[in-house]
Parts: sequence; structure tokens; C-alpha cells
Amino acid sequence: MIRDYLTPQILASIEVSDSLLAFDRRDKGRIYPRAGIPVYWIINVADKMVEVYSDPESTGNPPGYRVRRDYRPSEDVPVVLDGQVVAAVSVSERLQ
Repeated sequence: MIRDYLTPQILASIEVSDSLLAFDRRDKGRIYPRAGIPVYWIINVADKMVEVYSDPESTGNPPGYRVRRDYRPSEDVPVVLDGQVVAAVSVSERLQ
């Protein structure tokens, strides 16, 4: 159906977080998997890292992501879209 082509699909969500870190982890960490967003990044300014959440469990109680990986300033974060690595970004550049 043509309607299938018009339905937007969000492949990832990226939050820059400092003072709302607990909210981003807890509340958005439940909302996004329920919405079917496969990858969620939190650019954690306070701890100088990027938290990458993947493998959403939308039907859990509460919903959440099964996998969390933290990347430090010396590392690059792979950009994964639709299960494929399409690029990498420097953590140190994201924190500037």
C-alpha cells in the first residue's frame, strides 16, 4: 500500500543530557523502546561519555533496552542504522 511508504520511521534518537540525565535514562529509556526506536544515544555531558542503548524490548514491564554500551572520549561510536554500521563519530567531538 502507498500508506506504508508515507509512514515515517525513526531509526535512532540522540539526547544531549546534563541536568536531566536521570529523566532521560528512566523515562525516555522506556518511551523510545515502546515506540520501536531501535537505538538511543545519550550524550552524557556530566560523565563525559556517550551511552548507547539498543535491542529494545517494547513489551517488557517496564519497556527498555536490553543492551547498553558506554563510549569514552578516546573512542568512536559506530552509527548503526537498520542493523548496518554506516559511520562512526568521535566521542570527544560530541562533548565539545
